[in-house]
Amino acid sequence: MCDFQPFEDLLKRYVNCHFPKKQKEKVTFFDVTGYPHYENVASNVLKFFFDPNEEHGFGDLWFKSLLEAYNQKVDSSCAITHTDSLTVANIFREFSDDSGKRIDLLIDARPILVVVENKIGASVYNPLETYTEMVKRYAKDNQINDPTIVKIVLSVSEEKLNPREGFVNVTYGDLFKKVKPSLLNYGRYKKWVMFVKDFIANIEKRKEVVHMVIDEKWTSFVNDNQKTFKDMFERFKSDEEARLSILKTINDDLTDIGSIVLKKGVYDYSKSSYVSQYIDLKNKDGSNICFETYMMRYPTGKEREDFDKLYISLWCRRKTNYDFSEVLKAIGKENAPIRITEGPGTWGKHHILDEITLCNDLRLPEVVSKIRKYVMDTVSYLKGADTHI
Repeated sequence: MCDFQPFEDLLKRYVNCHFPKKQKEKVTFFDVTGYPHYENVASNVLKFFFDPNEEHGFGDLWFKSLLEAYNQKVDSSCAITHTDSLTVANIFREFSDDSGKRIDLLIDARPILVVVENKIGASVYNPLETYTEMVKRYAKDNQINDPTIVKIVLSVSEEKLNPREGFVNVTYGDLFKKVKPSLLNYGRYKKWVMFVKDFIANIEKRKEVVHMVIDEKWTSFVNDNQKTFKDMFERFKSDEEARLSILKTINDDLTDIGSIVLKKGVYDYSKSSYVSQYIDLKNKDGSNICFETYMMRYPTGKEREDFDKLYISLWCRRKTNYDFSEVLKAIGKENAPIRITEGPGTWGKHHILDEITLCNDLRLPEVVSKIRKYVMDTVSYLKGADTHI
């Protein structure tokens, strides 16, 4: 079987790397409501703050901040100048026309018309070209001559946009950098300053942080130990195949093991932590007495101490607390230790008949002989017992 010393040394190096612990995130009001990542919720908040006539008291701070963030993303020839002279005449949520399409936010600060497509989690799949035509029709219907249309995709993370559609990606981070420094000037509006900070905290939690310190340390750790990792996975795979080979050999050699054997085979489910060979005997009450010879698939967690062992166990399907006292006497294992597993799909109470250390000189014929004797003795007992078959 596998020599795990190099991998235990790797684990010690990992533990000694002092990876930073993830700080517990603060709960925002949006978390409490259960709608922290909904675009509609964020768009409603933005409409409120972009509107200088609302009671928040920030005036045009948010609208100007949006335009300033936009200006930093475009050539100077496309930048919006004289922002101080702009006045928001109207702001629409879910603006729509005969096209049936909807724009998240349309801000009318004529002759500037600002289209905002808001993205919190979803990717940009919207008909952006259609939005441009919708805004042009809006300008015509409202006698806005020679409008300047500012087209923005406001997103949590950077988005790649088709330049032909004319939309510019402004992130929430870009917007917040413009808003935050000015919040100190609005101390008299404590309620809304607090709400803004909560909104910013909620959006910043949505952002996927790619280059965290812990990620950089982990990448460095993997690079420094890549050969050991490669050897580890290759040897684990080889070892798993060797275990399956042992169980298949046991299964093939167990012939002539009684007339009431219901089924036998090898259990190898990729998502399970163990592999096994099993033999089921049918009881009159509908339960199955099961002899299961198993080994752990990987040396992980609490199962690490079991990895070097092969176990021959006895349990009952459908009756996890089946009374095996008479069966154990019949096979000479009255003092077999009991193990209990919990959770769906587990064995419940089972008896460990034998614990065999895995080694290069493992004698499979002796293992097969033990299992055959246990099964045959149990079959004899069940045939003679009134309550069994």
